[in-house]
Amino acid sequence: MPESNIQIMEHPAEYKLALFGENAQRFPDFMSASELRTRGWTASLIEQFLPDPCRLETNPHNVAFGRMRLFSVEKIREIESYDEFRDAQQEARKKSVRRLQYNNDKAILLMDISNRIEVKIPSYDLPYLLAVSFEAYQKNQIEFRLMDDPVAAGCLLAVEYLEQHCEPALWQLDEYFHVPGIREARNALQRRIYKYITVQYPELGEECQRRIALLESD
Repeated sequence: MPESNIQIMEHPAEYKLALFGENAQRFPDFMSASELRTRGWTASLIEQFLPDPCRLETNPHNVAFGRMRLFSVEKIREIESYDEFRDAQQEARKKSVRRLQYNNDKAILLMDISNRIEVKIPSYDLPYLLAVSFEAYQKNQIEFRLMDDPVAAGCLLAVEYLEQHCEPALWQLDEYFHVPGIREARNALQRRIYKYITVQYPELGEECQRRIALLESD
């Protein structure tokens, strides 16, 4: 294969040490598959150009992960100087960009579907809501009594009760379970449910905000 005159950028020693810990010192003349990926190698590129590792070592993070594949730095540099590799790497990058764009388009469409789902919050007088929600969660009486603030406990149970009534809205996203962006779409719908509950029951706003914060921190 003809050689390319493009210069290969090497990772500084401190960069490798930060990323790969003691492995950077244990095997200075070798790179793992993880290190190769930081250089722009994909699994298919490794399979095509480096199908056989030079060494196999016990994985330092967990022996159950299987043996760690190591590849010669000298061999890697040689392969990276070939135009054939450069062309394959460029094509892999293009595929990655197309895949990201495809996933992004799917996520945008799914978010639009989520935003169109109708959410209906049951309308009750607050004392009645607190009573029926407590009755519905009789199995949680112990946790209820242990809470320092009975008002907060009542709000928690009331939001749980209303959220349960809104589950059919969330079920409409179940068929998109494997579509990119499903988690974000479900979280957006869940936040909308909590916001609607807050509008209809301002007294439950604090509990709804607590749940929204949990969604956003997840």
